Amino acid sequence: MKFEPAQRQAQEKLIEELRDLGQISPNSNDFGSSAFRISITDSPHELLSLNGLWDKSNSVREYRFLSLEIDGRHCIEHSSQEITNSPDQSKLTEANISSLTKDFALTSVRHEAYQILLMANISYPGSISTEQGVCFVDDTPAGEADPFFAENLFGAVYAAVHLGWPKFFNPTFQQAWNWMRSSDAIQIGVGVGPLGRSLAALSHLTTSHTRESSSLDLVWILLGLESLYSKGNLGLKEQLLVKTEIILGPRTENKKALGMVYDFRSRLLHGDIDIPTRFTEYDGADKFEEFHDDLAKSSEISLAVLIATLQWMIINNRYSLNFSYNITP
Repeated sequence: MKFEPAQRQAQEKLIEELRDLGQISPNSNDFGSSAFRISITDSPHELLSLNGLWDKSNSVREYRFLSLEIDGRHCIEHSSQEITNSPDQSKLTEANISSLTKDFALTSVRHEAYQILLMANISYPGSISTEQGVCFVDDTPAGEADPFFAENLFGAVYAAVHLGWPKFFNPTFQQAWNWMRSSDAIQIGVGVGPLGRSLAALSHLTTSHTRESSSLDLVWILLGLESLYSKGNLGLKEQLLVKTEIILGPRTENKKALGMVYDFRSRLLHGDIDIPTRFTEYDGADKFEEFHDDLAKSSEISLAVLIATLQWMIINNRYSLNFSYNITP
């Protein structure tokens, strides 16, 4: 990738920030006053705790080990009380309750980890992905966490540099995390309100497989943008073109690029574009390459606008975008 050095630089900045932070408060109230302790190991294959669980020492990729550690007793006690007060409690043994509460705590930790990775990739697009997660309870392996790949989000940086717009506002991870926690937008794992729907849509651009992608990525991105910028369902393209310039500054070059995204989306959803089959192996065909080139360009341009908008909201501590019309004298 042409901008790989810039992507690596962003990753190094994020890792340095996480190391300096040391700990962060979780988004959920399930953990009471406990905080996540953050540590990063540069040589994970040397960790005795991972023996037999993970070994990528011969991989062409370079790995670090990101550790998120938290006291889960409050989470277990809270879930135990809920189970005890449930109508079906009499059908459960103490062993059942213990297993359920531990599973709930692990689920909560995994969900927090995914939110941390999402917000890190909003602050530093495409900077951090995880290939494997391992869960421990009191130093004993207790399950796995799905991979979290977000490398494709760096395409937004590539598009912004290529087009000369939009500019990014580069909030720190801590700014992004504190903003997200204050917003209550994804407190329960569901995007609530315009901001929550936008963050949830962006989460669908991350994957659990390194080569996984979807022709629906563009739809998710525009869903995220329209959640923030649009009122009603009329003139969506015009609303987005006008309002994004208010937030992100005027487009001085490549002025038609964002409008062309909507034209492509409209043709795609209304069946006016020839599309490859899901199972085709003829990825060298001209029609195949033309479709995916147009899709990638549209996705990267609109993704740059979405991430830049979220960064602007973080820097300005805004949880919604409200616009009004004024009459010029």
